Amino acid sequence: MLGDNACAPPPVLAIGASTGGPKAVAEVLAGLPAGLMACVLVVQHLDPGFSDNLAEWLA
Repeated sequence: MLGDNACAPPPVLAIGASTGGPKAVAEVLAGLPAGLMACVLVVQHLDPGFSDNLAEWLA
């Protein structure tokens, strides 16, 4: 229950992808509006050695 001065929690957008999904994840993220008022969670299964550059690649 929220009090008088409490704010509702923001919506959450969860994106999950398997190996081979980074391109699709990047496309989904690129299509999100700049002012999106939501938390975005990304869960990505990766092959070993690919995770080092994933954040840079998605940016």
